[in-house]
Parts: sequence; structure tokens; C-alpha cells
Amino acid sequence: MSDFFQAGPASDDAYRAVRDGNHPYQREARAFVEDIWRVAEPYVDDECRTEARNTFSARFWEVYLAAALVAGGVELVKRRDRPHKDAGPDLLLTDGRTWIEATAPTCGTGLDALPETHFGEGGEIPDDAIKLRYLGAISEKVSKWTHYQSKGVVASDDRFIIAINSRAIPAAGSELEIPRIVRCVFPFGGLLLHLNAETLEIVRSEYGFQGAVAKRSGTTISTKGFLTDEYACVSALLHAHVDALNHPSDLSAAFVWVHNYRASFQLERGLLPVGREYWGNERELVWHDHARMS
Repeated sequence: MSDFFQAGPASDDAYRAVRDGNHPYQREARAFVEDIWRVAEPYVDDECRTEARNTFSARFWEVYLAAALVAGGVELVKRRDRPHKDAGPDLLLTDGRTWIEATAPTCGTGLDALPETHFGEGGEIPDDAIKLRYLGAISEKVSKWTHYQSKGVVASDDRFIIAINSRAIPAAGSELEIPRIVRCVFPFGGLLLHLNAETLEIVRSEYGFQGAVAKRSGTTISTKGFLTDEYACVSALLHAHVDALNHPSDLSAAFVWVHNYRASFQLERGLLPVGREYWGNERELVWHDHARMS
């Protein structure tokens, strides 16, 4: 088994900082990545180490995801044993029909890019702009899934999970009680507080309705994807906000799952008993914390 970090040129600043840094926190991060790499290496593609030089956040997430699932008791197919070793989504469960595609959206470019943030600065959390980054990542992976189907890499009745790590979007670490990943596919808006007019005490709180988010161009993107057939191919979403230094000791405790009850092929609740699960329909939203989070 080879080390994850390799000598030589690397364009990614975070990769170089973790690989080459001598500060205690950099050494700690480097050791952590090498530890999870030893678990994940059999399950990720052969180019993972090489491509991490230029896309560290995305490739770290694949490694973390595989290691966390294995540690959580989820059985994965090794890359060498997959029917298409060099093609298809990032991870495959041993049932042979449940696939996971990882993505790590960034702050983006263009009109809808998120503003640059700096440590210690305050300000309003750009909730809708972050949602747009998540929704863009979901749309991209849905297109990729369609491509895999057209090439015969995945079957028409396979299950598909999109796993999003938002750590490359610093502001995404600030959450409401209903996580943003849930509010991307169920139409929950901001938290509304009802005050007593005389005492100004909070007497009731509720989430408003938000059926779409608007881009600066004026185009709107639906946030009702799991109440319609828009994402029928997506069995579930998985979300985490982790990097090489910021993660729970129980890796899978960072996971938030969102089930799609309108999926053509649903993922059974509790099939992957790690993290927190959400499921819902037009009438209710329910969540469950698995024991591993306690």
C-alpha cells in the first residue's frame, strides 16, 4: 500500500499545506488522511491519489466517505471486483445495485458565486446561494447518472445516492434545525419567529414555505425535488461538512441522509445505519438519529 500524499508538483494549496506543513495541526491532518486512506484505498479509483494534487477537497471526500462507511459497518465492493473497474459512480455496495457518487461543491464562479469569507468575519449567511451550489451539484450528478445508464455501466433498476461534502463552502457550516440539504429538496424556507407584541417573547416558531431559489439571472430552481418526480433516479442524498482537521471521531456521525420517497428505487431506512436520517412527504418530515451518534 502506498502513501496518499506524493512528492512532486501540486497545484492545490490545501494539498500542499497538509502534505508539506510542519505545524502540529498540519501533521495531525496528514496523519488522519493517511489513516483513512489505508481503509479506503481498495474501494476508490486508481487515479484518486494523483488527482488529489489538483482537486484535494473532492478526492479527500471520496476517501473519507469510503472509510466512514466501512467503519460504520457498510460493506463496499472493491474496485478490482467491480464489473466496470474504471467506470461508474465512486462507490458500490455489496448488494451490487446501490451506488454512491461523491461531490464536493465549491463557492463557484460567475454571478451566483459565493462571496469570499475570512476567519473571524461576521455577516449574513447566504443561505439561498449555498442552496444553489448544492442544487447545481445534484443536477450535475443526475446528468452523470443518466450517462452511466446509457453506457450500460449501471442498471435501470439500480439505486443511486449522491453524497455532498460542503466543507469547501465555509459558510455552509452554519445550519438551521432543518439542515440545508433537506431544504434543497423539501420546500422549507427560513425560520419564522412569532413574538408577543407586549413582552417580545417568542411564542411560536415555524419554517416558512420556499418552493424555489432564484439565481441572479432571474431563473428559479425548485426546492421541491423530493415531492415530485424531478429526481426520481435519486434514492437519497447524503451530506457532511468535514475536512482533514474538522470531523467527528466517529466519522459517520457527520452524515445526514435525506430519503426520496418519490424515487423509482428507494433506499430502505436504516439500510445504512450511520448518522441522521430524514424522510418525508407532502404531509410530514421525520428524522432519526442512529445510536452511533450518541
